[in-house]
Amino acid sequence: MGDPREWPGVHAIRPLLDSEPVQGIWFDRTQEYAARRRGEEFEPLRFMTPYSVRLSPLPCWEDLPLEIQRKRLAEIAQEIGAEAAARRQNTAKAGRRTW
Repeated sequence: MGDPREWPGVHAIRPLLDSEPVQGIWFDRTQEYAARRRGEEFEPLRFMTPYSVRLSPLPCWEDLPLEIQRKRLAEIAQEIGAEAAARRQNTAKAGRRTW
């Protein structure tokens, strides 16, 4: 799992390099709580609101063409992946667990 694109969890590498849309869900727990207090039965997603997030370029790169921005981000991601792989390898050599 050296490629940061493959890493689990929330991160922005795929959206920044591959133009993958960024979407999230917000659950209005206040409305959910109020409905429960009123004794209402409701579907689990009734108080859910989907949101799309638009990522902006770094201010120092905003005047650069998109392809140059992506090239630089890919280089940074590659460095991060190589550093993480080396750290995992060193941890494994030391006999420690890598998670």
